[in-house]
Formats: sequence, structure tokens, C-alpha cells
Amino acid sequence: MPWRGGLTTKIHALADKAYSHPSTRQQLRDLKIPHTIPERSEHIQDRETQRLTRWPTASFRP
Repeated sequence: MPWRGGLTTKIHALADKAYSHPSTRQQLRDLKIPHTIPERSEHIQDRETQRLTRWPTASFRP
């Protein structure tokens, strides 16, 4: 039976926390490569701090 179609390989990038920089993640997204990279704890803390400073709380009254 003749070979049909092209070669298909599924690529999924696995990396450690050293590669968790937002620019690395963005490049993988731009190339449409699925990836699993755990976030560094400081990135999680920074995001939480930004969320808290960006939105006023319910108790905020001008």
C-alpha cells in the first residue's frame, strides 16, 4: 500500500521554571506550540500585587 499524506508529529514543549519568562511563553504562543511551564512563585506574587493595586476594593469610597 502506498504511503499517503505527510508526516505529522505533535510537538508539546515541557520546560522548568527557568523558562517561565513571559516573552518565552509569548514566543511559544506565536509559534502555536503548546507548552507546559510552571510559573515561578515571584511571578504569581507580582500578578497578585498588580491585581490588588489595579482594582479598588469594595470598601473603597472616594
